Amino acid sequence: MYALHRDDRSFGGALPPATLYLWRRTRAMFNILFIGSEEGGEAWAILSSLLQTCKLNRVDPHRYLLWVFGEIAAKKPRSEYADLLSWNAPLSCRADIPRRQ
Repeated sequence: MYALHRDDRSFGGALPPATLYLWRRTRAMFNILFIGSEEGGEAWAILSSLLQTCKLNRVDPHRYLLWVFGEIAAKKPRSEYADLLSWNAPLSCRADIPRRQ
């Protein structure tokens, strides 16, 4: 078995897709073991849920979080936070639109 700390890209794509999937899954489960506390577990669950929701809505998580933090920093009132959910993200956050360099 490969060392858990190695990046799967370092293998040059020599591993079959199913193996890479299991590799990433194992690495994620290994990282979950070290969340440290109940609050850490809740934070992990929120983040994981947020990222999976982004994937389902074809939203790039990185661009989405930049947009959300920008909106919060712009002093958006809490009553409008529902507008910040991933299915309300602007087109600039879409995963199928190429990033600007």
